[in-house]
Amino acid sequence: MKINLQPSIILFCFCLLCFNNLAQNNPRPKVGLVLSGGGAKGLAHIGVIKVLEEAGIQPDYITGTSMGSILGALYASGYTGKELDSIVRYADWPTLLSDHLSLTNVAPEEKQDFNSFLLEFEINKKGLKIPSGMVKGQSISQLFSELTWPVAEIKNFDDLPIPFRCVAADLITGDPYVFKSGDLMTAMRSSMAIPSVFTPVELDSLFLVDGGIIDNYPVQECLKMGADIIIGVNVDVNDNRQKEDINTLPQILIASTFIGNKPRAKEAEELADYSIKPDLAKFTTASFMEAPAIIEKGEQAAKLYYNDLKTLADSLNNIAPTPVIKRPKRDSIIINDIEILNSKHISYNYFISKLGFKKGDKITPKDINNGINLLLGTRFYNKITYELIPHDDRFNVVFHTTENTRAMAKFSLQYDNELNIGIISNLTLRNLLAKNSRLSLTTDISENPRATLDILTYIGDKQRLGIFMDGKYEYSIFPLYYENNIKDGTMRYRLTEGGGGFLFSNKKNSALKLSAYAKKILLSQKEGLDEVFYSEEDKFGNVFYYSQLGWMRNTFNDAFFPTQGSNLSLCVGANLKKDIYFSGSDSTHAIVSPVISNQRQQYIKANLMYQKAFGLSKNYTLITSLYGGAITNDDSYLDMHFVGGTNFNAGEDDIPFVGLSFRERVVQNYSAGRLNFMFNFAQIMHANVIVNGLYSTNFGNSNKESLPFVLNRDEFVLGYGVSLSLDSLIGPITLGAGSNHIDNKIRLYVNIGYPFHR
Repeated sequence: MKINLQPSIILFCFCLLCFNNLAQNNPRPKVGLVLSGGGAKGLAHIGVIKVLEEAGIQPDYITGTSMGSILGALYASGYTGKELDSIVRYADWPTLLSDHLSLTNVAPEEKQDFNSFLLEFEINKKGLKIPSGMVKGQSISQLFSELTWPVAEIKNFDDLPIPFRCVAADLITGDPYVFKSGDLMTAMRSSMAIPSVFTPVELDSLFLVDGGIIDNYPVQECLKMGADIIIGVNVDVNDNRQKEDINTLPQILIASTFIGNKPRAKEAEELADYSIKPDLAKFTTASFMEAPAIIEKGEQAAKLYYNDLKTLADSLNNIAPTPVIKRPKRDSIIINDIEILNSKHISYNYFISKLGFKKGDKITPKDINNGINLLLGTRFYNKITYELIPHDDRFNVVFHTTENTRAMAKFSLQYDNELNIGIISNLTLRNLLAKNSRLSLTTDISENPRATLDILTYIGDKQRLGIFMDGKYEYSIFPLYYENNIKDGTMRYRLTEGGGGFLFSNKKNSALKLSAYAKKILLSQKEGLDEVFYSEEDKFGNVFYYSQLGWMRNTFNDAFFPTQGSNLSLCVGANLKKDIYFSGSDSTHAIVSPVISNQRQQYIKANLMYQKAFGLSKNYTLITSLYGGAITNDDSYLDMHFVGGTNFNAGEDDIPFVGLSFRERVVQNYSAGRLNFMFNFAQIMHANVIVNGLYSTNFGNSNKESLPFVLNRDEFVLGYGVSLSLDSLIGPITLGAGSNHIDNKIRLYVNIGYPFHR
C-alpha cells in the first residue's frame, strides 16, 4: 500500500489553516477522484470511498476506467459508499458474468434446445463465425440500466450529482474515447468491455472496448475537468506478478492486452497528489466472489492515511463548506412512447406482445427487465438494451435490439452407457420462412442415430398463436426381458413420426398444443432371440394415426439441476387408426402377430408428468415427481409405456426410473412417484439420493403372456439409487448406481455431455 502525498499539497493545506480569512476570499480548490480498472480488484474502490466519506472528502469530479468507470458512474449518480458496498456484496456474480438466462424466462417451445449445446456458431456467407467475446454483457447491461434509472434524464455527464468521465478505446482507430455525454449505461458497459472476454460495444462508427488498454488510470482526464487536487486509487499494480498468476488463457489474454498501458500508468502516478494502492496481491481480476475481502483491503489502505485525508477535508471546509449533493430517486416512470431500433425480421407486434407493457403504462425497473428477459427467452434476440429519453413528465423507452443470427450451428458430444457415444448437432434458422418463424433440425450421429425437425411460425396481431410442423426419427435399442428380469435379447427399434398443428402460448411458461400426426414403429432382431427370429430380415410393427391435445407448463430455473419451479405436462390423444407392418418368414409372423394386430384400433391414451423443486436451504433441494399413464382399451404393444433408465436417455414414451435399466419394463397403465434429495456443493457439484416407486396394471392383454415380449402384469417396483453430478463446461456429467427391491441387482448409470432432446 502506498500514498504519495506531495509536500506542496501539505504546505498548501497548512497555509489554508493559518490564513483562514484570506483563504475565504479565494475559490475552493476542486478535488478529483480517479478510479483505475482492474476487474474484481476494482471493488477495493468501494472501501476507499467509504473512508473518504468518513473523512469528510467529497470529490468535485470523478474519472474512471473499466471497474473504476462502473463504481465511479454510480458514485457520481448519487450512490453512497455504503450503498455500493451493499450492491456488490449481494450481486449474483455468476449470472452477471455469464449472461445466464433462467430457464423460467425461456419460451415453452424453446426450452428443450436452450443451453443444451457445447458450441454455438453463427452462420454467414463466409461460413461459421466465432463470437467476438465470451460474454455479450446482457445481464450486466440490464443491471447498469436499473442502477442508473434515477438519473436517466441526464445526458450531459457534467449535470450528474458529481461531474463524471470514463474512458473506452476504439478498436478501429486505436484512440481513447472519453465519454462526456450520452447514455450512462452505454458508457459504463463500453469502458469495461475487456477484449476477448466481453463483446465490444458498437456506437455509431466506433467499436469500443475496455479503456484500460490505453488509459487505465485516467488522471489527466480529471485534470482536464478542472481538478486541483487528485486523489487516485490504483488497483492494477502488478509489481509482484508471477508466472503462476497468468497460466490460463483468459489471464494471458488480459495481461497481454494491457501491457501497452504501463508507461502511461507510471506518468499518471506522478501526476496524482494522493495515490492509494491497496494490497491485492492474493486476488485476481476474476475474484468477484471474494468481494467483501477486497472491499476491506481498500478500507485498510485508505485508513492508514486517514489523518492526512481528514486534514485536507478540514482545510477545504475552512474555505467553503462541502457542496450538498442532491441524490435523485425514481421508482417508476410513465411511458410516452416505445421505439425499437435495429428490428429487421421481427414484427413490432411480436415485440410488444412479449414485452408485457405498452404506451401509457406506469412501469418500474423490474417490469422492464422482466419484459426484456421474456423477449430474450423467445431466442429471436441475442441482446436487448434500453435507454430512457425524457419527454415532458414522461419517458420514451428506446430499445436497442440485436436479433439472433438467422442461421446458427450448434454442437456437443454425449456419452451414455446404454446408448454409447454420439455427436449432437443442431441447425436453427430464424425468420427465413416467414417473419417470427423458426426451423430447428437436431441430429445425433451415433450407433443409435436420432433426429428431430421442428418448424414454427407465429401468426396474428398478438403473436400468441403458432402453426407448427415436426418430425422425428430414432434408431435405438429395445431390450426384451423374461419375467425373472433376465435379458432375453435386444431388438432394433425404429421410430418415424411426422405431424403438425397449432400452438397457443398465452403465458411465458405454458403452451397448449393441438396436433395430428402419424407414428411408425418397427422392430427387428439385433442380438439373441434366435428361438423367435429365423432371419435377420424379419421386421414387424405398426403405424399409428393420432390426434392429440397437450398442455405444458415449465417454471424450472434450470433444465438439469433445478432448485425452484415446477414442470407439468399433460397429453391426451386419440388413436384413430392403426396399420400393421410385417416383412419376414411365416413362422415369425405367427409369433409376433398378437403383438401388432389387436382388433381394436380406436382408443384413448393419456399421460401426466408433474415435477416440483423445493429449495429447502441454500444447498439442499427436494425434487418431487409424479408420473401417470392410462390407455382405455387393449392396444398395441408398441404404443405402450417403456420404463427404466435416466432423464438423460429417456425417449418420448419412456418413463425414467432409477433401479431399472433402459426400457426394462413395458406397461400399459401405471402410476409412479419419485423423491430426489439433491445436495449442491462447490456451486457446480450435485449429489443425489433418489427413491422412486411404480405400480402398473394392464387390462386385458392376456394373449401376450406366453410371448417372449413380456408385458409386465400388475406389479409394484420400488427403486433407489445415488448419483454424483458435475455441471461442467461440456455439459452435465453424471455417475450413478441404482437397484430395486425385486432382484437387488446393481444398475450403473453414466452420462457425459448434453443429452439429445426428443
